[in-house]
Amino acid sequence: MPDANPESFLDRARAAARQSNLAAMHTYYALSITANPADPATVLDEYLQRSRGAMRTPPKVVDVSADGALNINRLLPAQAPLKILEASLERLKENPFDLDALHKMGKAAALAQWHGLAVSALSDVLKHSPNLRAAGNKLQREIKFALGRSQYALKRHAEALAVLAEFQHDPATPKDVIQLIKDASATQASEAFLKHDKAFTLATAQSIALATKAPAERDSEELAALEAAIAEKNAEPGKLIAAALRLAELLLKSQRFDAALAMLAEVEPRAGNPLDLARRAVEIGWSKRAANLEKRRSEAVRTPALRAEILELERERDEFAWSSYSSLVRRAPSDGELHLRYGEALFARWKRSNDEATLKEAIVQFQFDFKQDEHGHRARLMLAECFLAIALPGAAEVVLAGFIAQLSADSAKKEPALFLEAHYLLGIVRERLDDEKGATAAYLAVIGKDIGYKDAFERLRAMDARRRENDRRPGVLPAKGSA
Repeated sequence: MPDANPESFLDRARAAARQSNLAAMHTYYALSITANPADPATVLDEYLQRSRGAMRTPPKVVDVSADGALNINRLLPAQAPLKILEASLERLKENPFDLDALHKMGKAAALAQWHGLAVSALSDVLKHSPNLRAAGNKLQREIKFALGRSQYALKRHAEALAVLAEFQHDPATPKDVIQLIKDASATQASEAFLKHDKAFTLATAQSIALATKAPAERDSEELAALEAAIAEKNAEPGKLIAAALRLAELLLKSQRFDAALAMLAEVEPRAGNPLDLARRAVEIGWSKRAANLEKRRSEAVRTPALRAEILELERERDEFAWSSYSSLVRRAPSDGELHLRYGEALFARWKRSNDEATLKEAIVQFQFDFKQDEHGHRARLMLAECFLAIALPGAAEVVLAGFIAQLSADSAKKEPALFLEAHYLLGIVRERLDDEKGATAAYLAVIGKDIGYKDAFERLRAMDARRRENDRRPGVLPAKGSA
């Protein structure tokens, strides 16, 4: 196994789950589990919950094979435990209710002393297997013995006793299980002391050295490990992709943009040109241009002659985004985030060209059927801005009113930034529609939460000044919506 960071795989898996990208979710969860199967805090439970929750048809349970007891002390067939783990995860990708695959995984994990993984796999089998529900089932007994052993190995004495207590007076119970029950009972009372003592006994010279390493030193070691994983000629595509994404993240963190882009360009064809790497390359290319632009802007404060160059850099950055996201959307037409980014790039391009066709294409992107709230929210706000730009304030008002109603209906989605931006835009829209009362209400909602938000307070005062001026003029009707 390459020495890659399982946490980065887990982050990618969770991100893929949020985007409903099931193929990537399965890949990264599997990589996270196989990268560190000995971790007691296994992610198998989370993986099963999400993969099962994503099923669109009723689950078809593949039950455990009742072809013999689980003898944990007997060696498995010629396959190594890691091979069995990988094969089981492949079967779970096809059907997350394949209990036979989980049974084999738990058996392999217990043999390899990956006790956290064994507990997750075997507990799930016991919970869902119809074959194991009959009292006196021999396979059920053997699975419980294995589960109790793993719980005890993890020093979860109460959990071990809960699983094994029923066998305490059973003459057929193995001697090691009887002893385990006695030991667990004896140690439960002193568990707090043992945990306190453990904190000191584990403080070896090696663990202290690891904990006291400077962040730069840890990053350097991880960089070297990732580079070695990428250099491996026969690296599996999934592991190669994960290592490249993590290395790109570290290089971006240190603003080594060119090194990150060169690495991604080298890895992409070897990994089958996956979308994840192409997307990351675009993000890094954008970051490189943004960093260069920010540097030149700071220099322009002292050198006004640079302002023309800054305008050109802005144009080049926006053209890069437009071209890159246009290509990515063609590759992944169902990816909502890409439609959002492409729409934003089109809107930025329109600001320079004032080409109506470009703005209409941006509207098409923002009207995509987004599955993720964070993408859909931003798209609704951008859609309102587009309708304002195309001189359709009525359409913008419809979009914003619906969006605000949605935010109000679901208290979990009342994010302050969304609330402020939506009401601010609604104020501008209603000003355009000569709805002074409605605009005032929108701006008051904004300054009631943040008086310094953009120019809402100034707009409100300007509206009030215009109203007072109109009131002083003889023969002038009050503004629409005013008292």
